[in-house]
Amino acid sequence: MKVKILWFCGICIFLALSGCSLISETGKIPENKAAANSEKIHTSVFKGAKKVDVTDLRDANGNIDLVVQTANAPGIAAQDVFSQTYDFLQQSDIQGAKTVTVGIVRNGSRIVQLTIHPNLFVAGENHIQSVLQASDIERMSLEVETYADTVNWWE
Repeated sequence: MKVKILWFCGICIFLALSGCSLISETGKIPENKAAANSEKIHTSVFKGAKKVDVTDLRDANGNIDLVVQTANAPGIAAQDVFSQTYDFLQQSDIQGAKTVTVGIVRNGSRIVQLTIHPNLFVAGENHIQSVLQASDIERMSLEVETYADTVNWWE
């Protein structure tokens, strides 16, 4: 065991003395490209959200993934996020995305998840309908579904 530790320490010292490091030749620490692109995508349209996480995977699979965390009641949360997604889809920051996945999380549970196809999105008078018509609904809690029926989202 001591031999392995000494060997490991020797390798570390050799690497340090030979100038190897995590810093690139430009003098900067290499960045995670997905994280760097995520910073360019503006999520300020999601007013009232506790937190919005963005994962930009356009280079890998053409997807932008959003997780919107909220404390609002399920139906109201979905209504707010759908209306705000309408504005989100119209920004130039998401250009080139084949899909945008939006998950709405309340109290640690995902109450809605939909995958939106930006090429099918048409900005119309009814913001929620515009978003839903360009979407595949992958998950919707019973509370949100009941609310949707009550307010006639399924016109």
